[in-house]
Amino acid sequence: MGDNKTIWLPVVGSNEASRMIEIHNKLESTCIEICPIIPFPAESLRRVDDILIKHAELLFEGFQISQENLILCDEHTPFDIYRKIIDVEAYYRDRLGGISSIGPVTAVLSPLSSKTLSFGMLLAAVEKNLPVCHVEAGAIEVDVDRMTAVLNNCNYSPKEIWLTGEPYSL
Repeated sequence: MGDNKTIWLPVVGSNEASRMIEIHNKLESTCIEICPIIPFPAESLRRVDDILIKHAELLFEGFQISQENLILCDEHTPFDIYRKIIDVEAYYRDRLGGISSIGPVTAVLSPLSSKTLSFGMLLAAVEKNLPVCHVEAGAIEVDVDRMTAVLNNCNYSPKEIWLTGEPYSL
């Protein structure tokens, strides 16, 4: 990233406060804006509320994020987050990159939530050659009640995303 100023775009998950703090500490010296990405709509329509309530102190007081910077992305559609990241990156690059006191601006992505959102984020990172800042989880907690509910849910189905080529042979 060099001397570039950064715009940090983390996907905020339910239990990711410690990883967000660690990444923020790494980016803090160059970060001029944080735009958290929240899954909405999501499997549970209350998920966005739960995430914001759980992380309100960290996001709004600790990181001093403006409510206008929150980005809502459909948890089931990786191309929603892809399009929004491409648009946000272009906006900040064009608007702030030309200001001589700021200099070049780079969006830094942090996939800290669902696989579908992370996939869309990584598509944008590959296309625009954006850096990804990630911290591995120190421990994995299994929510047995949620796991049982998912396993018993008849509506659960695998996701398939076709990226290139013909989906069916003629």
